[in-house]
Amino acid sequence: MIDLTNITFEQANKIECALLQLHSDIKDFIKTYDQLANDESLSESTRKTMASNHEWWKEVYKLIYQEKD
Repeated sequence: MIDLTNITFEQANKIECALLQLHSDIKDFIKTYDQLANDESLSESTRKTMASNHEWWKEVYKLIYQEKD
């Protein structure tokens, strides 16, 4: 993985463009993990994992896009 503390402007620009293109995908991850966390047909353990994934992606979204999902 690239060291983000030591990248060029051009590299940063490419990463930013990629993140912008992934915006809707990340929102979809958040929605999907929320749905799975609330799916009563799944085991409690699986729902807890999905809830954890949901929270993690929400934090990532807020970090990258500086907005709530």
